[in-house]
Amino acid sequence: MLPDITSDDLKAAKTIKVLFTGDLGRKVVTNPFYFKTEKEYLRSTIARISFSTTLVPKGVYRLVEDNPNDIEENVPDEGPIPVPPTAEMCKAQNWVHYTRNILKCNRVTHLDPVLDDPDADVDEEKKKIEAKDPYEPRLKAITLDAKVKGGYAAWSIRQHGDVMTYANANPAYPNQNYSVVVVKCNFWPGAFSFFSEGQWSQIYVGDGLKHEAQRFFPIMAPCIQEDPVERFTSPEVSNLTFHVSTATTNRRGYPRPRGPTGQHGQARTGPRRRRMKALYKLYTL
Repeated sequence: MLPDITSDDLKAAKTIKVLFTGDLGRKVVTNPFYFKTEKEYLRSTIARISFSTTLVPKGVYRLVEDNPNDIEENVPDEGPIPVPPTAEMCKAQNWVHYTRNILKCNRVTHLDPVLDDPDADVDEEKKKIEAKDPYEPRLKAITLDAKVKGGYAAWSIRQHGDVMTYANANPAYPNQNYSVVVVKCNFWPGAFSFFSEGQWSQIYVGDGLKHEAQRFFPIMAPCIQEDPVERFTSPEVSNLTFHVSTATTNRRGYPRPRGPTGQHGQARTGPRRRRMKALYKLYTL
């Protein structure tokens, strides 16, 4: 089992970035110095992710009247708890946070102040502490979350599968939709919430690192290309001389065209003899 952690463990875990090895007893070597082992760092990371990414459909829970920092199931006087249909869960405003937020003091609630003056008002001191480190509203919609580094939304919603809505014979569920709505957290890559047929849950598959605008690891340089294969070339020859036979040139030195039969000085016989002979003389001028 993983150990319980303190606010100091959570504070120290926020200052470092380490990849997990699976060895819970390994001493974490990093800068700034971390005094605990990997199991305390893992437990702190799980707390940070679960308190930030646990979502529920809107309307399933409600605030307690006497204490707005607590919630309870929204049980009506008659009938089951109202659950939005699958088609409505594709809208970001229908997803709300279930857990409390982790305060700047690395707790989920403020401790009672210790006063040296017995005449001081404890309630006034609590208000001052909460003003410096306020609670986030319970059941806050995910549309109110701040954008991640890079300027895009904190959550991405997609609907997968058959998006058609079918009629159902059960009056409790008049419409049936078999698709799955997936909500992806962009603050913690790998955290997903999903909803289908009135059921919802969460899963996390990641490396335990929060989203950053720049890469944590340096990008490896591309591979060096190999030298091209040198093809065989003929050796260069200098002082080349050319000899042109006079038998294949005319009086101007141009190559003599071949005759109509493919041989010089010979012409075809027949009705086209005179025309071919005239063309031959024209080319041999």
